[in-house]
Order: sequence, then C-alpha cells, then structure tokens
Amino acid sequence: MKVMERSYEAVERAMKPVAADLVFGYGVPTSIDTAYELADQLYPEIMGRRRRMIRDEAESIAKDHPFLVIPDGDRYPLTATRKMVVNSAGLAPKPRLAQVEMYDPATREMQTTSIAPYLAPDMEDMQVEMGRRLATATARHIKGASRELVIRTARENRTGWARQLSGSENCAFCAMLVSRGAVYTKDTARFETHDHCNCTATLVDGPEWDGRDEAERLYTLWRRSEGLAEFGKKYREEFGFVGMAAT
Repeated sequence: MKVMERSYEAVERAMKPVAADLVFGYGVPTSIDTAYELADQLYPEIMGRRRRMIRDEAESIAKDHPFLVIPDGDRYPLTATRKMVVNSAGLAPKPRLAQVEMYDPATREMQTTSIAPYLAPDMEDMQVEMGRRLATATARHIKGASRELVIRTARENRTGWARQLSGSENCAFCAMLVSRGAVYTKDTARFETHDHCNCTATLVDGPEWDGRDEAERLYTLWRRSEGLAEFGKKYREEFGFVGMAAT
C-alpha cells in the first residue's frame, strides 16, 4: 500500500462524522449566506488536514527524490470551501438533485422525486444526503493538497509527473488518464478528480518511475479498445477491479 493511499483512506473515514456533526449543528443550508456560514466553520478543519496531507506527501517526496526542491505553502482559498458547500446544498445555478420520497397531496400517495437538498432541509433523508455530499467533497479537497504539492514540485524542478491508481476500486476514466503515462508537465492540465477518487500523483525525473509498468499495461489496453466504454469493460476484466463510476 502506498503511503499516500493510507492517508487518503484515513481522510475519507475521518470526514464522515465531521460532516455529519456540522449538518446536525447548522442544518442543511437554505441560502448562500447560510452555506457560507457553514463553510466558514469547515474551512479551519480542511486547512488543518491539508497541512498534514502536505507534510506526509513532502516526506514521501524527500525520501524518493532527495535532491529535488519541495516548495512551501498552500494556495487553498476560503472561496473553494464556500463553493463546495453551495454545490453540496444544491444552491448552485445547476444543482445536483437528490431522490427522496415525499407525500403528494394530489394523489395522497408517497412519490419519489428529485429535488435539491436546500428545498427540504428538515427531511432526515436530505440531512443524511447533505452530510454524505459534504464528507466526500471535503475529503476530495483535502486529498488535493498532496497532488498539488507533487505538481508544484514538478514545476519548481522543471520535471514531470504521472497519475497513479490507488485503492481497491478505480473508475475507467481514471484508468484511461493513468494510461497516458508521464506526459504531465508544468504546461499540462490540472489533476482531474471526482468524489472518492484515490488516484495519486508521482514525480517523474528520469526514464524509470513508480507506476510506469501499470501505465504501459493500461496504454496497451486503451489501444486495443474503441472508446471508454469498451476500455472500461476490458479494464475490469483484465485488472480484476470491480470498478466504480466517476461522480
């Protein structure tokens, strides 16, 4: 198990009770202002855990690449937490809806409908859903600190980086990105993630790098596939992963 994989899994576990307590204490945000109030309480928790994530990643980099310069600091702003809470509550212009059973007075029956959490803040199902969304999104923001440090280190030292799979389950989209190998440099796109994504980033400062064999195997699989759907099917079959959807 990779060092950062353990850290990622620990964050996923730790944020569930933290998010549940926040929703229990503040409720589901019903406006931008109340979403910001919840975010302002969550931000110090995120920053504290991001600092620990950066420390763990820096130790891992220093062990494997003792001659590289590791940059200091963190560029994570409060606005990122506020946007995340707004999205989790369904207050964004294009909200993520959640399915819930509600009594329909017209038919006098229970109906399954999809609504944004902020529209039913008193429903227990919506409070649970808000806690789940908040936990997974917060964990993603915290784990991003280690990936960002790898990328910033690559830029500082004019080297490259590669994406690696981590964990027992990985989606086909992540596997496809890993198949690209060490193509990421200071000029390439940022690290794309989704909720529950445990992909890590690794530095590449020579012809051999951690994860190269896996990337080459995935690239061969990608070349034998016509599109992501076929690649995903073959990936699950040949790599033995159950697989999951990128959300």
